[in-house]
Amino acid sequence: KRFSWENLTLTPIMSTDILSIKDLQAKRENLVYMARSAEVAERYEDMCKIMKLLVQWDGTSLSADERNLLSVAYKNVIGMRRASCRTLKEYKNSDWLDKYVRNQSVQ
Repeated sequence: KRFSWENLTLTPIMSTDILSIKDLQAKRENLVYMARSAEVAERYEDMCKIMKLLVQWDGTSLSADERNLLSVAYKNVIGMRRASCRTLKEYKNSDWLDKYVRNQSVQ
């Protein structure tokens, strides 16, 4: 039988599905896998949510790799927000905005 993309069905693993897994090591590995997948897809806000689930786990500490994933997630989310703030600040201080407001009031 030949492979066909049309016959391929993918069921996304939701965080609630992962939380229902009984094996704690498998659950932890799945969360780390999801965090890495979010990083590759540059979905840093989702990565933060996934890492938050991992951090809130009672009685466990993060491995060096998990700490790195946490750092990457938050650095990128904060970096994007800082870049947005800088852009808005530059826009607010630009001469273009003053000219636009003056032109709108004349019309």
